[in-house]
Amino acid sequence: MADADREGKTEKATGKQRERFRDEGNVGLSKEIISVVVLFSTVATLCVISTQAGAHLTSVTRKFLGQTDLLAQGDPRYWLSLVVGCIALLVLPAGAVAMVAAIVSGGVQTKWLFTFKSMRFSLSKFNPLPKLAQMFASKNAVMQLAQSLGKVAVVGLLTYRLYSQELPQIINLGQRPLGAILSHLAATAVRLSGKVWLLFLLLAIADLLWKRYNLEEDMKMTKQEVKDEHKQSEGDPKVKGKQRQKGRELVFGQMIAKVPQADVVVVNPTHFSVALKYDALSMAAPKVVAKGKDNAALRIREVARQHGVPVMHNPPLARKLFAHCGPDDEVPAELYAAVAELLALVYQLPGAGLRRAVA
Repeated sequence: MADADREGKTEKATGKQRERFRDEGNVGLSKEIISVVVLFSTVATLCVISTQAGAHLTSVTRKFLGQTDLLAQGDPRYWLSLVVGCIALLVLPAGAVAMVAAIVSGGVQTKWLFTFKSMRFSLSKFNPLPKLAQMFASKNAVMQLAQSLGKVAVVGLLTYRLYSQELPQIINLGQRPLGAILSHLAATAVRLSGKVWLLFLLLAIADLLWKRYNLEEDMKMTKQEVKDEHKQSEGDPKVKGKQRQKGRELVFGQMIAKVPQADVVVVNPTHFSVALKYDALSMAAPKVVAKGKDNAALRIREVARQHGVPVMHNPPLARKLFAHCGPDDEVPAELYAAVAELLALVYQLPGAGLRRAVA
């Protein structure tokens, strides 16, 4: 991503943003890590099988050089099979190990993500102009170019220094047996590979850290994008507010419908109204059938008066019932005495028996 595309993106990536990037195959994969692992596994495999391969190659070479007359008279396919077998002894194990190493090192970095989205055909991929522009406009491209040039320079320098030191011995190799020549060349190659591998390992670690940092920067979002995503995942706050309001209205409507069945509505004239009902045959204790505050409290009082339910002023009791009881909750034991005293007064009012019979 070009640096200009990141302007204004100050917010950390959300979970959904990270999932989108992962689905597209953008996971901060470092190819340098894969290269280093493949190089190490290949060299290690060659070192393990070098003794057997060297002995086999020496045997084939001696036969080839010592029996040239048989080569001219015999079947050349025999000699070809010996050479191919020798090469296969080196190439096949090293190639198989390198392939497994590449798959494992890539899978570990991507947490075993396999996607073909990044391989989809697109004509825009064949247009070189955006890529050329990105090479000079992106810090990532500059980093990749510097890394590539650095690797070439360092490998060339290491190769030059190593073989400069080995040059006198290389010149004298012609006087030594074939096995010694091969062993010396192999040891020299292993030393060079080891030094190159250590250097590449440091570059690969730096590349991995850079890729992960670059990915985090690419995934950053603007504040508006975060808000839009939140709306999509959680719903529009205005719509959800209306839904909650409708829910509250539904619950309140159900409570209001129970007010005519109440025995009494105890109120704090300014704020609270609590409707109580008690049936000794079906209830263990008085229950709150409805409660409300402010406008809801006024509505409960209005419905109670419309249906002849007594409204009793008892601010301390109204506040305690409102604080400790919900709709359909039984009155707490510590308020039994106060509620019983209130109900006793209600039952003494004219028409109380008729109201209870109708309820």
